[in-house]
Amino acid sequence: MNQERIRIAMADDHPVVRRGLRAFLASQPEFDVVVECGDGDALIESLRQTEVDLVLLDLLMPGGGAGLVQRLGDLAPDARIVALTSSEDARLLLDVLQAGATSALLKDSTPEQLRDAILATQRGERIVHPRIAALVAGLRAQAPLRAALSAREQDVLRLIAQGLGNADIAAKLGIGIKTVKTHVSHLLLKLDVDDRTQAAVRALKDGLV
Repeated sequence: MNQERIRIAMADDHPVVRRGLRAFLASQPEFDVVVECGDGDALIESLRQTEVDLVLLDLLMPGGGAGLVQRLGDLAPDARIVALTSSEDARLLLDVLQAGATSALLKDSTPEQLRDAILATQRGERIVHPRIAALVAGLRAQAPLRAALSAREQDVLRLIAQGLGNADIAAKLGIGIKTVKTHVSHLLLKLDVDDRTQAAVRALKDGLV
């Protein structure tokens, strides 16, 4: 069976880390590393010319963080984003997840955990390292969750609340189904819910639509 490989862009400002990641990813039959960069601006420039399925992103490199995640969302809305970081700064991690990162792992994850997380993320699942989840939950408990939804996310949430599926939402908004799935994934994270039904209930309860 000739299964299409996942096209990956990886960005980290440490050459040794990049070399190790590339060697591991290249050893896996599911992955194809097509972009390798050392800072955020170089990553953006590369993605203007090369289409990828998933971005493996260091958060602390020059030009990184939530701002880069937002730029990636504008430039390549269908690409999944996996944050891979040594940072345990709860505010940074929450901002990155709310900006649109699909998954987040710490660099002490095993190669097998990284592989499984990439595969799951590409399937549309959200994978968050337990320590990151605990840090983010602790920060959220300190203040009400800010549902910082973009205009397009509000459109998608309104249609979810009306009971529409992804295909119908895509047709209504004139966007691709993959893009709808990306928006739904971001909404679930920002609203701190597990599924579409809970998102609809949260939207109606909090007056978001």
